[in-house]
Amino acid sequence: MAEKQRDIPSDPQVLSHLEKILVSPYFNISDTQSNLLSFVVRAAIKGDSIKETTIGSEIFEYYNSESHKVRANASLVRKKLKAYYKNEGKDVLVRIDLPPGPAYKAEFHYNIETQAVRAFARALAYQKRLSTFALSEAELLLDRAIRLAPGYAPSHAARAETLLLRLILDNIIEPEPGARAWAHAARESAEDAVRLDPDSGLGHIVLGVVWLSAWHRKKARREFAAAMKADSENTTASLWYGAYLMTIGRITEALELAKSRAIDDPGSFEIRLVYALFLYLARDYEYAMNMLHQVDGVELGHPLQLFLGALIDMATGHSDKTMHLTVRDVSAKLEDRWVEPHTSLRRRTDIERPGIKTEVRRGIEMWNPNYDPSNRFPGLAILSLAQAGLTEEAKEKMAALRKQRPVKSLQLALGYMGVGNQARAVASLRRACMEGDIFVNWLHLLPLFDPLREHPRFQRLVETIACEDDESE
Repeated sequence: MAEKQRDIPSDPQVLSHLEKILVSPYFNISDTQSNLLSFVVRAAIKGDSIKETTIGSEIFEYYNSESHKVRANASLVRKKLKAYYKNEGKDVLVRIDLPPGPAYKAEFHYNIETQAVRAFARALAYQKRLSTFALSEAELLLDRAIRLAPGYAPSHAARAETLLLRLILDNIIEPEPGARAWAHAARESAEDAVRLDPDSGLGHIVLGVVWLSAWHRKKARREFAAAMKADSENTTASLWYGAYLMTIGRITEALELAKSRAIDDPGSFEIRLVYALFLYLARDYEYAMNMLHQVDGVELGHPLQLFLGALIDMATGHSDKTMHLTVRDVSAKLEDRWVEPHTSLRRRTDIERPGIKTEVRRGIEMWNPNYDPSNRFPGLAILSLAQAGLTEEAKEKMAALRKQRPVKSLQLALGYMGVGNQARAVASLRRACMEGDIFVNWLHLLPLFDPLREHPRFQRLVETIACEDDESE
């Protein structure tokens, strides 16, 4: 979902780097070349077009049009910049260049050779894998990039998006509540990105999604408006923006955005999956199911394909008595593919014992004696049993689920729906709001909750979530 990163540094970054160059041994001994470099850099930032005569009159007290002073000193500036970046400035983040020619227009870009940018690039590669562990590795790399170059806004924005993806995945695959911390951390990183670069479209987008997940609609709307102003091209192509459009009821626009992205990148599983999800929310089930199986190079047994396919079958009444087994199978596949992917970084060792999963990571050992990788969606399994007519088995599973702690309130709500207890289902959904379950934002859209549509408390809950009176945090 990442936007195309801006390929030029922000003005504050350029000016900060300029000050470092001017005090370096290469420039602090020559006022003439320092003044020339400073003049052309500040002119480029302003967007001014300058000529040799302009520089001559500004830098040299006595200058005429036949003088070679400007060209000679510009040549020295280029040589000193080259020496600076070869030695003292070899690991700096920002580069300033003065290309030869009559324009005297300074150019700015990021130094792709620096450790910070290398760590940033590796992090984006991990981010694309969209697994819990890969996102954790991306976060570690971005933390390193930020330590090396605190002023590099794209690293902060990418870290914010990585944490936002952790929030989404935790809401999908983690069996226990507790994803709210990811939203807070994503907000902090996005705010850092926007502070460093007010035109960070991705920073504003992440802030918009974070505010949306906390049901602050006005703040979300302001952030997406800021993203549109700062970077309309990437914002209007962002799947995060599409999710926002779905949430606020601009469904046709969201579908067009996702469709356009799918056409532009026909081999992207991520884009096709999101498009299928949007179609499911719009209740275009046939097209959604077709979209799930149109991804080149991705096997049809991908767990997220199976998961969304199961939801579509439940919505269309095509589920049967084996659906609860499908739900468990999807859960187990998520364990294999998303929680424990192969990685080249040797920072993690998993130890399997009967009934116990132990993860040793950076010297910290964690275990859960009740760990069951095939039971991530117990409420959904109960609902599928009820839909298949296996009422008694659904009641038995629900009785066991009520005794299980901790368990996500959203799963409890689905389980209560399966046994016909709508009041407790709605009460569980209210607790899901308190837990920070991001999918509560789509209660008004998710076909899963159609049986609750006529319940007065459900209607009030949906109205509360959609309320725009959000000036307080």
